[in-house]
Amino acid sequence: MDLTLAVALLISAAIILFLFSLLSILYLKSHTCKNPIDIDQPLDNPLAKTNSIIKLKSSEVDALTSNFNPSTIIGEGGFSTVHLVPFKSYSFVAVKVLNVHRAFHQELDIVLRLNHPSIVKLIAYSDEKDQNILVFEYIPNGTLHDRILNCVIPLPWSKRITILYNVALALDYLHEGCGLQIIHGDIKSSNILLDENLEPKICDFGSAKMGFSAAITRSEKQMMGSLGYVDPHYLRTGSMSKKSEVYSFGVLIMELITGMEAFDPEKERLLTTVMAPVMGAEGEEIRIKRIKMKKFVDPKLGHEYDVDEVLAMTLLAARCVAEQPALRPSMAEVVKIMKENVGIVSSKGRVGV
Repeated sequence: MDLTLAVALLISAAIILFLFSLLSILYLKSHTCKNPIDIDQPLDNPLAKTNSIIKLKSSEVDALTSNFNPSTIIGEGGFSTVHLVPFKSYSFVAVKVLNVHRAFHQELDIVLRLNHPSIVKLIAYSDEKDQNILVFEYIPNGTLHDRILNCVIPLPWSKRITILYNVALALDYLHEGCGLQIIHGDIKSSNILLDENLEPKICDFGSAKMGFSAAITRSEKQMMGSLGYVDPHYLRTGSMSKKSEVYSFGVLIMELITGMEAFDPEKERLLTTVMAPVMGAEGEEIRIKRIKMKKFVDPKLGHEYDVDEVLAMTLLAARCVAEQPALRPSMAEVVKIMKENVGIVSSKGRVGV
C-alpha cells in the first residue's frame, strides 16, 4: 500500500473516532436526567428557585411548627409525622417531618422537579441540621379512599370519571411528560387527596423512583406498593415498571366503580378477584357483560350512572390489570381510551370536577 494513502487512512480513522467520542459525550450529557440522581450530593437545586420553592432555615422551621408542637400533628406514620400550621399567604400547610435522612433526600429530589395540577405542590423545605422538612400545600377534603368508602354523600359518577381522568394525566406526566421517567411506587386511593373542588392531588412520593427507563428491581428489604394495588408480576419477579403502576390504576378504576376496597381485610379478598367474573371472558357478548357489570356498580350511586361508560371503564380496568405487563396499555394510551369512550372527558386536557 502506498505510504501516503496509509497515512491518510490512519488520520481519517482517528478523526472519525474522535467525532464518535465527542458525539457520545454530548449524548450522555443531554440525557443525564434519565440516570438515577446521587441523593448524597448537596441540595442546591436550581429548580427550587424557578418554581418559587422556599428553602427554610432551621430557626424558621422551629417558629413555623412552634417547635414541633404535638397539638399540630394531623398524621403519623412509620417514617414521618405531618403537622398542620399556617404559613405566609397560605391559610394552612402540611409540614412533613421525615425520620430517615436518605428517604428525605430521595423524596425531595423528586418533588422539587414536579409541576402538575393533579400532584400536590411543594411549597418549602429545609435540610438544615438534618431536620428533613417538606412543606406541602394543604388539601382540605381528605383522601379519595375516605370519600368513596366512608362518606355519607356519595361521589357522583361524573366526579369519579373526572378524578380518574386527571389522575391518569398526572401518571402519564410522571412516566413520560416530565422527561424524568418517575414511578410513584404506591398509587392507591389513600394517596390521592381531594381539594375544595374535589379535584385530585397525588401525594406521598416516599416510594418514588426516578431515572429508570424500564424497570426497578427491589431489594429484599424493601417492597413498593400496597396490598390490593401491587402488581402480581412485581411480587413474582421483584421488577417494577411503569406497567406496574398501570396495574395499580386499574385497581383504582375498580374501586371507583364498585365502592369497594382494593383489599378487604375481613374477608381477605382482593377486589381484582371480586371483579374477575365481569372482566375474565374476552369473547363474551357486550350485552352479557353489561348485565354482569350492573351487579358490581356501587349501590350508593343508585341508577345515576351511564351504563356504557361504566362498561367502558370496566373493560379498561381489565386491560390495565392484565397478567402480562406487555399486554397492559401505557398511561398515555389510558388517557386516549378515556377520551374516546367517556363522554364527560374533554379532549382539551385536564377536566375540572
